[in-house]
Amino acid sequence: MSDGFLLYYADKTTRVLPQDLPITDIQTMIAALTGATLSLGVCVAVIPLLYIQLWSVYHNMTYIEDYIVSKAEARRRYEKVPFIYPYNLGWRRNVLEVLANGTFPQGNGIWWPIRADCTQFTFSEEQIAQKQVKSRHARIRTIAISYNGGIFLGTLRLGWYPFFCQPLTDGRRVEVKAGEKWAITRGSKFWVYAKKVEKQSYVDSNGTVQYEFVGTDHMARGWFPRACLEVSKTE
Repeated sequence: MSDGFLLYYADKTTRVLPQDLPITDIQTMIAALTGATLSLGVCVAVIPLLYIQLWSVYHNMTYIEDYIVSKAEARRRYEKVPFIYPYNLGWRRNVLEVLANGTFPQGNGIWWPIRADCTQFTFSEEQIAQKQVKSRHARIRTIAISYNGGIFLGTLRLGWYPFFCQPLTDGRRVEVKAGEKWAITRGSKFWVYAKKVEKQSYVDSNGTVQYEFVGTDHMARGWFPRACLEVSKTE
């Protein structure tokens, strides 16, 4: 190819490098710009992925685990003892665990290398504690307007704002019916995430009949428009 450029652009006594050749027509210019744009796009797409992978290797932590750790630190922000991530063995050991661990990684899928000041269940206990905190802070609300769980027509029926301001998550939309009780755990201005609950009675240690709301089917949870909720007296 370089010999072809030499014969076409110069005489036989002059050596012209490919990078020195001028662009002489619009087709070549379009091809060069297209190639440069595609190369730049690949770099823009791959470099963040490389950063994410290196960050995970350095901390021995996935982004889901980082989310749980951030909630654990927020839960302990008024305590003197911080939360210790049990799988962070130091950056050197973390890198070795990923890049120099042989054909098969250490551990059997249940027991993993951890810090000396933690146990195998430190992270699981923290997740259970966070779920308990979320359950305590849940708000029981009554459904006033039914919603069929649809993303398009079902949502548009409740207004333009719920339709255009849908949550950008992979959480499922859930069908709700008027009169049902739902425990709301989080939400946005126009949408809430909740699970369906039912009121059940039980007898406490003093022999008194008490009532509590308990969750129903595991699949009865997801996002639905806030407009479906019955307006409370505090709103």
